Amino acid sequence: ALLVVKIMGYFAMETGVALGSIAAFGTTSTLMISFASQELAKGVANGIEMAASDRFFEGDNVHFGDGTQGYIVKLGFLRTKIRKYDGAVLDVPNSQLGGQRLINVSKTKTCQVLTKLRFSYDDIQSIPGALEICKEEIKKSCPALIVEGKPFR
Repeated sequence: ALLVVKIMGYFAMETGVALGSIAAFGTTSTLMISFASQELAKGVANGIEMAASDRFFEGDNVHFGDGTQGYIVKLGFLRTKIRKYDGAVLDVPNSQLGGQRLINVSKTKTCQVLTKLRFSYDDIQSIPGALEICKEEIKKSCPALIVEGKPFR
């Protein structure tokens, strides 16, 4: 390294060009380019990882850990397009999606429904009968319903 500095000093005196300044400019430029391309490389790596994995595909209904929800419209190497439930298309960098928790609703085989039934105090005597009617109606309309254990709480 000391030899390189001596040679650059010799050329600077002989040619009148400060090679140290040129080297410093080149080093600074290299650092700037490497920091700028770091996000690009991260996005490409996450895009390749998402394309190679089976976490989600185009058309899947997904919920990400940051609250983003919708359908995958396009899965690219740098960016993913998600159509939100209101119809807006969100363009998200893959570097933001890579490490997030994900619920792929399209791959879910079962679901749970929570419904609140409201009764007045005058109807309190009819609640057990009304619940039995609701249970029977649900069993008729959903033949694949899980009836073993505690499906109704």
